[in-house]
Amino acid sequence: MWSARTAHRRKQQLNKNSYVFDNTFQCRATREINSSITQLSHVNCFNLIIRFFYSAEDENELMEEIHHDIETISLHEVQDQADTENAADWIDDNGSETLIDTQITYDSQPSIKRNLTKKEIATTLIILKVRHKLTTRAVSDICRLLRLFHVPNAPKSFAAVKRLMEREASDNMKPDILHICRQCNNVYKDVCDDATCQQNNRELQSSIFLKFPIKDQIQSILATERNFVLHSQSPVWPNDRIAEIQHADWYRSIAENEDKSNFITLMLNVDGIAMSGSSDNSLWIFTFIMNEINRSDRYKLQNCIFGGVWPGPQKPSREQMFAMVKSMTDELQSLENENVYFIRALGDRFVKLKVFLIGATCDKPAQALVQNTPEPIAKFGCGRCEIPGVTVPSREGINHHIRVFPLSSEADNKAECRSNQNYDQIMTMDSPTEDQRKGYLGKCALRSVKYFDVGESFLTDSLHNLYGGAMKKLLKLWFSEDFKRSNWSCFTKLTIISKTLSQYRYPSTTSRTPRPLVKFHRFKANELRLILLFAAPVFKHYLTSTIYKNYLLLVFALHLAESRSLRSGDIEDIQFLSGPTNTFLYEYPLLYTDRHNQQVIHSIDHVAQSVQNYGQLSNYSTYNFESVLGMLRATVHSTKHHAKEIANTMNLLRLAIRNTLADDFNNELKSTLEQIQSKKRINMSRTSMDKSRHHSIIKLRMKHKIEGSQYKDIQEMFQYDEVQLYHIAFVGTTRFTTRDFAKTKKNDDSCILYRFNTLIYVGFIQYILLVNEKTFFKIKKVTFKENLHCTYGNRKFQCRNISIGSINNDESGVFIKAEDVIEKLVHYQEKPNLFYFFRFPTLLESS
Repeated sequence: MWSARTAHRRKQQLNKNSYVFDNTFQCRATREINSSITQLSHVNCFNLIIRFFYSAEDENELMEEIHHDIETISLHEVQDQADTENAADWIDDNGSETLIDTQITYDSQPSIKRNLTKKEIATTLIILKVRHKLTTRAVSDICRLLRLFHVPNAPKSFAAVKRLMEREASDNMKPDILHICRQCNNVYKDVCDDATCQQNNRELQSSIFLKFPIKDQIQSILATERNFVLHSQSPVWPNDRIAEIQHADWYRSIAENEDKSNFITLMLNVDGIAMSGSSDNSLWIFTFIMNEINRSDRYKLQNCIFGGVWPGPQKPSREQMFAMVKSMTDELQSLENENVYFIRALGDRFVKLKVFLIGATCDKPAQALVQNTPEPIAKFGCGRCEIPGVTVPSREGINHHIRVFPLSSEADNKAECRSNQNYDQIMTMDSPTEDQRKGYLGKCALRSVKYFDVGESFLTDSLHNLYGGAMKKLLKLWFSEDFKRSNWSCFTKLTIISKTLSQYRYPSTTSRTPRPLVKFHRFKANELRLILLFAAPVFKHYLTSTIYKNYLLLVFALHLAESRSLRSGDIEDIQFLSGPTNTFLYEYPLLYTDRHNQQVIHSIDHVAQSVQNYGQLSNYSTYNFESVLGMLRATVHSTKHHAKEIANTMNLLRLAIRNTLADDFNNELKSTLEQIQSKKRINMSRTSMDKSRHHSIIKLRMKHKIEGSQYKDIQEMFQYDEVQLYHIAFVGTTRFTTRDFAKTKKNDDSCILYRFNTLIYVGFIQYILLVNEKTFFKIKKVTFKENLHCTYGNRKFQCRNISIGSINNDESGVFIKAEDVIEKLVHYQEKPNLFYFFRFPTLLESS
């Protein structure tokens, strides 16, 4: 806590009327302020308040008082903070770094030059509420603090903020509160309009469904989003390459059919989220995203379109799901006709557009509800094909059976894919048998949408099917005690494999670095993804040759399916590697028996078709949608009326984002809000990203001391005496470190892919140098030997993302600028000078 002298000085400062706060001072002063405010959990919000509204008068004098109180912090505690795994923590709490080293900053943070308006303060508080998951009570407490600090135009409470935002908005998007009749499942506003329904007297309580206007949300997004491109205005892309969903077959076919019209396309996700671990209550949320928005901006919270919210309290029935989806498809069908929209990205023009829903990505239980098919473990449970599956004993010696889906390599026995044509034929049948229905339990509401296929448009979900499904199944087979007597088991080797995998060095920006493999049964999908994509060099030494070779097929197929750019033959390779003919799915039941060929394994058969029709898996993975739902869930703090709270939050966020785009909105505040949001997927624009890419902000940490002869060599090379060496550099918000510094840390930011003389190399950062106000990296270059490869028959496959190499100790190294760095890599040192280098297939999710 502060001393009495400091507290008195603090009180004097709060009575000042100047509210300009210098960023350099804030880095030190707010650190102690944060520690004293124990009741405010989100200290970053308080940092922002101090930064914008605190007086800067007598700043130096107060700084001496604050520094006197915090200088007793031990260097050991400071070092512990410096070792944090999360780069964002370095940025948010960089006061500790200033105590151990000099901060070098180019293009310093902005300061507020004038008093903020009521609208600007209200906008800031709404964005902070969403970004930091604050309750309305927390926002009201912040308002009280602002008024205590005598901040001009500070609101009294959250209620005042909400009134101000909604009063100045002309298009509040409030949802329609609809009812679903318990007897006939009809959707109505007041009274069921079905004349034959017996519930018109309202004796039975109907289920509630919040329906959001899709068109209004599309207009709101187009009126604010800058990174939006129509297909008719996008650059020509080669037919044999796929880098985005617009380059894949399904989108191209729509473009050919609508060659005289401008259009946009939507992707749908339906999922349920539990509101608490102690309750069965759940929300089912219908979310759309717009494919024409830049991929890195597509899943921002304010760019998501919410079709509706089902507030539960339990999972909806198939009849209720049909009714809800039908209420949205009615509007979607009307949007397939041209409507006029105001588009900011096209020079503030009014343009006629058609809107088409072209795909849906859901986990399997949600897909079964929307598609109106049986559960995934049931007969005809696959949503992509009409395979019936077979029943096998779940365990020897017991009378319990499960359904599995092994594929046949014989052409005559291959299951037919689901399609609109087959669906229409089944729907016209009178009293069809179970085998004739092919699993359909009723109508699918999405069949009425123009460019949606009830089979192919339900896409492969990499999170639940591939990583949380197939890879989790493989780890269970290899390392679970239940199968330790099976010929595929590696149960006795689990400890040594886990220890070896712990030697992998991941960048600090990796999302959820895998825990020890001995805890594989608790792995999240991100951890399973990294194990599947990168663990092959270790598994090679412990799995049997046939098991390893089969696993490698899946590794190569998914590296291709997630790659940033697909080549003409890549889809054929995916089909060959993962398909049923002599490769992964054909070998799988031979290696592990039919009993373990469950639905998540069978779903691998449909990866190639999804990639061909809609592009890379990252274009439509539920990773992105679940991130959005997680952020939405975190904004809900009430014990009831969850759906209405989400609706209010989204409406206020859209209004806040729109306010920041106004010409009279404070530019310094706008820039800071962009930086705050850029740490999540709700950043407002690409401004902060562009700054990072062009390296306008560079911060150096922890001085690096080297031998005198080496230091003199560097001085002679640059012909400059005042060369300073550091261990850590932040380029924007991305951290880089020297290899010496990273050796003792859990994460390693020293292995990079970089550009030198127009060529691309891999290397380790040996030194970080500041020479005449310019930053350089000295790189130890890596010499490549080969890529990870495998051979099947007369075909040889190479994984472009996994390479084998060694450090070239014969060369002295090269010096590069910060802008020459392309990205950070994962690496694993197998022998003293033998490394595996792993490049993430995509940086758009999970990493």
